[in-house]
Amino acid sequence: MNVYTTSSDRSPAACARTALADGAEIVIASGGDGTVSGVGSVLVGTAVPLGVVPSGTSNSFATALGIPTDTEGACRVIVEGRPRVVDTLRCNDRVVILHAMIGLHADVVAGTTTDAKQRWGALAYLFEGLRQLRTLSPFRVTITDGDRSFEDEVVAIAIANIAPTKTAFAQGPSEVVGDDGLLDVTIVRAQTAGQVIAAGFELVRSAIAGEEAQDDRIVVLRSRSVHLRCEPAQDIVLDGEEGGTTPQSFVAVARDLLVIAP
Repeated sequence: MNVYTTSSDRSPAACARTALADGAEIVIASGGDGTVSGVGSVLVGTAVPLGVVPSGTSNSFATALGIPTDTEGACRVIVEGRPRVVDTLRCNDRVVILHAMIGLHADVVAGTTTDAKQRWGALAYLFEGLRQLRTLSPFRVTITDGDRSFEDEVVAIAIANIAPTKTAFAQGPSEVVGDDGLLDVTIVRAQTAGQVIAAGFELVRSAIAGEEAQDDRIVVLRSRSVHLRCEPAQDIVLDGEEGGTTPQSFVAVARDLLVIAP
């Protein structure tokens, strides 16, 4: 077994490319969602499966696939599990295994410091979210999908390939399906912090119940591709990392990645 260590000048993707060049039959990513996404982006379209040992703040990819978040349990899955084929999505030349976030969720992720995550763990996102609500700034979005078009004032958009229940702003549909060749888009329309909180509670409730969100403030779209234009332009967060700004197009790529799962 070869071990490849990331550094300031050696990304997870670079490590994965080296592993493939060395003839790896499986590549295991040990880290958070950013590390897993970087490694997965190299393995798409190959017959080499991705193993995951989650050790980040959120570990959303592992959670969504039922991979234990403790090291022993995750390693057991790698040994005893089986390959599962999942979709990915593309944003320009970026491979995304989880989701693209725009608006409030993206601002919370971008505004949460590394120090805060190390001190508070996942609670750091909650604290930053409460801070962001004090300066809530709705924006206008136009989303097109072939002949269909949606336009309104919104505060958050999630374009999901895979998302666990805890990723509340992606939980508009009854289920976020990671192997159906479609993007699951959740849009939150709100003007006040109170409306955002109410929509958030409904998204959590509907996710737990396994049903589509029942709230006029929440719009759900499912499509193979969408194009977004925002006024003013908004930052995009891809798998928890900076992903440029709108306008932007997103495309689902079916059956693109092998993952060792329970």
